[in-house]
Amino acid sequence: MTNATELSVLGGFQFNSDLIVAEDAGAEALQTTSAQPGSDISVDNGAHVALAIDFATLPDPTDRIGLYLSRHETEIGATAGLSDGDMTVTHIHFTGSKLYPMGAWENFATAGIGATLLEPNDITLQSSTEFSINVGGGTQYKVSDSLLIRFEARWLPIIGSTNVAGICGRSCVIAFDSSIYNQFQLSAGFSLRF
Repeated sequence: MTNATELSVLGGFQFNSDLIVAEDAGAEALQTTSAQPGSDISVDNGAHVALAIDFATLPDPTDRIGLYLSRHETEIGATAGLSDGDMTVTHIHFTGSKLYPMGAWENFATAGIGATLLEPNDITLQSSTEFSINVGGGTQYKVSDSLLIRFEARWLPIIGSTNVAGICGRSCVIAFDSSIYNQFQLSAGFSLRF
């Protein structure tokens, strides 16, 4: 294996944990939702797209540093009582990876740190940027020296204090129900090595 830059284009499925109506949401804020404080609010699972770029670091070309970007269009459940439940979730992470070549197959482990941007469409809610990490792994098959087929799984938790506000309006209405808000991705795609 030579030192190389790798660009990966991926698509797949993202799984999301539920949210809750914040316990400390004020009466004015609760006018934006028909749900009661503490009520579970589902967040739909669905398709995501992602782009990763990884750079080989010296002296070991199996060590990589890079950037991971993903985008997921989802919907906040009807129990939130929002006029528009659509929401965009964007992950932006700096990553480090380790490749384990085995002939035409290359297994890998990866981890990263960065932010998750939650952008609800409902005009009563505000966008929120939260600290997040990712941990994952997968494998890729070398079709040629420059083309690989890639399969991977990632856990992308948002980390915060208990009941940290996730999405706010006039005050915080929709919150994470614990200090870790879980998201998982299963992806497949291709990588170009150059």
